[in-house]
Formats: sequence, structure tokens, C-alpha cells
Amino acid sequence: MAGFKRYMIFLVHNVQTGLVAAKVMESADFDNERWNKIGILQEGEPIPFVVKYIAQKQVEQREIILMDFANMESLDCIIERNQDLSPGTLRAIAKQLFEGLRLMHSKGFVHGNIRSKNVFLHNPHGSNRVIVKIAGFDMVKPEKRQYREMKSKAGIVSLERQLSKAPEQVIRDGKVDAKTDIWSAGVVLFQLVGFEYLIKATTVPELQTRFTAEQALQHHYFTGPQVQLEISTEAKQVASSALQAQQNGDAI
Repeated sequence: MAGFKRYMIFLVHNVQTGLVAAKVMESADFDNERWNKIGILQEGEPIPFVVKYIAQKQVEQREIILMDFANMESLDCIIERNQDLSPGTLRAIAKQLFEGLRLMHSKGFVHGNIRSKNVFLHNPHGSNRVIVKIAGFDMVKPEKRQYREMKSKAGIVSLERQLSKAPEQVIRDGKVDAKTDIWSAGVVLFQLVGFEYLIKATTVPELQTRFTAEQALQHHYFTGPQVQLEISTEAKQVASSALQAQQNGDAI
């Protein structure tokens, strides 16, 4: 139903689990160590804003991973539609996203792949509530991830994954921590408001470019025609008086 070359996700049902999502991927790509780390999230009190992983089983040359089924769309669908959300809805999504990450980080786990297509909305059965569900935990072996990153940075595959990352992930060694998760969550929230990425780039070199203060001040946000329209009459009078005083030799 969904996915790309290395995995597919199906909606399945049985008596024990009810409706669940089943991720099917090649055993050669499966990172068993990563799977064991994900098990940390299942210990103790469940995290309501994180997809629960139920079971994993190898069948021939494939791994089948059962997990919660989030019954609504991912946030990237809202962004693609340019759908305006109320301030209250945005606040609720932001709070649940950060709370999910806080609880995840408190267990010593870093997601490392937060982006709009990995954050879903879910309506718990029998309720009128809609909550956030963080999904998209990368279970691909490290060497496979490195190869994928190399292709992404070379422009062979979509830049989308890179655009959601913290700058230090792209510019440096790609290592993740709790703070890089928070940066990526901020990118998602920015997209929900502005329907675009925080940093506009079409190539990784562009993404790696850092602006100087001088270059930043030349941005159209500071120089565009809208700027003059937003300057109040009072501010213009103050500026005019200061300029006149300077011309008269008075101290400012």
C-alpha cells in the first residue's frame, strides 16, 4: 500500500491484534540492533504519541514487523493541500509532538528521522479525539543508511530527507541526538504554517551554505516592498527626526 523499493506497508487484521500495519522488508536490510533499541519504547508506561511496535518475524528472506495502525493521514498530506489549521490545532499538534519526543528521549532513544510524512494523526477507537502518532523509525542497517545518505547528498535521490534535518547532520558527520530531533520537529511545524521548508534548497551544497549577517540583511524579508508598508507612521517620524538631528550636528 505504501513505501519505496526496500519495504512495503500493508493493512492487516487478525483476531488477536485487530487492525494493524505490517511493514515488510528484506532481511538483508533489517537492523536487528535497531529493533532491540526500539523495544526500549515498549517498556514501562506506553507513550501515547508514538506508534507501538507489536512484533517482528522473519519469513523466508523477509522481515514482517507489526505495529499500530494510525487511522488518519500524515502531516505531509495537510501540507501538500496548503490546509490552514487553527491556532488551537497547531498548538495541540506541536505539544503532542514535543511530548512524544520528550518521553522518547527520556528513555534514551533518538528517532533521527522526524519529518512530516512520519508524523500521523490518529482517532482512538470510540473517542472524539485526534492525537499525534510518531512513526517512521528507520530499521535499515547502518551501512544501508549510509549508502542512502550518500545517494541523497549526491542528488541521486530526493533531497526531501535532507531538508528536514538539522544543519549539523547535513554539514558534519550525520550523527543524531535529542536536539536534532527537536530541530526536525520544528521544520515540520514550520511547514504546517508556511507550507514550505524552513531552508529553501535544491541541492545539498545549497543546503550546506551558511549566510553571513550582511547576506541575511539583504533577504527580501528585510528589503521587499511589504517592509515599507509595515513601517508605522510613528516609526517614520522618529527616523526622520533622528536624521534631521544628525544633519544639524546634534547628538543622537
